[in-house]
Amino acid sequence: LPLQYNTSYSVRVRVSYDGGANWCPWGAACTITTAPLPPGQGQGRGLQALPADEPATFQLWPNPNRGDRVNVLADGLPLEAGSAELALVDLAGRIVIAQQVPVTDGTVQYVLDLQGRAVPGLYTVVLRTQDSERALRLVVQ
Repeated sequence: LPLQYNTSYSVRVRVSYDGGANWCPWGAACTITTAPLPPGQGQGRGLQALPADEPATFQLWPNPNRGDRVNVLADGLPLEAGSAELALVDLAGRIVIAQQVPVTDGTVQYVLDLQGRAVPGLYTVVLRTQDSERALRLVVQ
């Protein structure tokens, strides 16, 4: 560990619904393949880093989450950006939710509705403008 990019793994999972006091049986093994490159690297988007003197924030809460709503706060985005794409991506790289969110004065404040769309698991929340991309992990219980 940690998992390596562009690598296949055979995975078996078992679940506890009571904090580890009892466990369901192991599921069948399945194969997953991780992304070829980290987000924003080598994908031809021409992403730019923020200047060192410009503070940036990207936060999600509550995290872990119960699968209802997650608050998103990001600042330090390009001032000329009028909107950004907010995406929830599962471990297989599938986009579960993708929507445009408003950017005001370089800031996104948004509540993302997960109800009925995100099953328990690990996700990546990606916030993307034309010239920047940020990503954070989100745990849905």
